[in-house]
Amino acid sequence: MAILAGRPADDTWDALSTEAAEALEEARQCCSVPAKDKRHRRGHFLALNCGVSHGSGQVEPGNLQNNPRNTEVLAQLNQKPPFMRMSGFATSK
Repeated sequence: MAILAGRPADDTWDALSTEAAEALEEARQCCSVPAKDKRHRRGHFLALNCGVSHGSGQVEPGNLQNNPRNTEVLAQLNQKPPFMRMSGFATSK
């Protein structure tokens, strides 16, 4: 679940959201995840992480690890304009 408090004053935002959803659906088909990993504490859906993490008992920050195929899929998603724009909006003041 995600909550977005607000949205940009941009008439293209709805189309951007649709493009992001379509990209996620395409990417999901390309991921390599064992069936047991599709069920986790957040629900019955695929969830992959990328970036840096610090928590769950870690004593220092570290890069999250995925198999090579999923790393490639996540890198491609992170380079797509919808996700770059959404990330920029989420981190703006």
